[in-house]
Amino acid sequence: MKNTLNKLFGDIDYFAECASKAAIEKYKDSIRSNSVYSHDGREEGAYFCAVPKSCCNSLEMALPILFIYSLYEHEEWQKSEKPWKNNFKTDEWKSHLKDYWIPKYFSCEGTSSIKYMQADAIDGFDIKNKILDIAITSPVLFITRYGDINAWNSFDYLIETEDKYILFESWTTA
Repeated sequence: MKNTLNKLFGDIDYFAECASKAAIEKYKDSIRSNSVYSHDGREEGAYFCAVPKSCCNSLEMALPILFIYSLYEHEEWQKSEKPWKNNFKTDEWKSHLKDYWIPKYFSCEGTSSIKYMQADAIDGFDIKNKILDIAITSPVLFITRYGDINAWNSFDYLIETEDKYILFESWTTA
């Protein structure tokens, strides 16, 4: 798994190339996702999306799909349409992913690579517990924290379980 992550997280151009080819409309019935937000002054949230391993033969294939799916959800785009159909050609979409969306969503703005580390547990805010049981339904094999590892207000993970690849986020704006 680490070699695959080195390749994807170490080369934003390669990651953007893979993500620009992700056809989430093909997976939208297979991917599960959910989010939860606090209803008090803490301003916390958590989100996950998960794709079965039966749909993706590797993490290298799953991560770009999970990223694009979560991007569509966060930006409230229709999953039946590709963004480049609305004024983007495929190369322009790759460029937008590389120069804007990947740095924004993977907390690597101003750097040439995404920071990541193997994790032993999923840290975050209290609200994460409301969604972890829904997200993780089989034994965990591997957890990777990515993005700004030193951030106090966000925790981003890629989780591999026996049967799924999961993108998991927990954050606060307080």
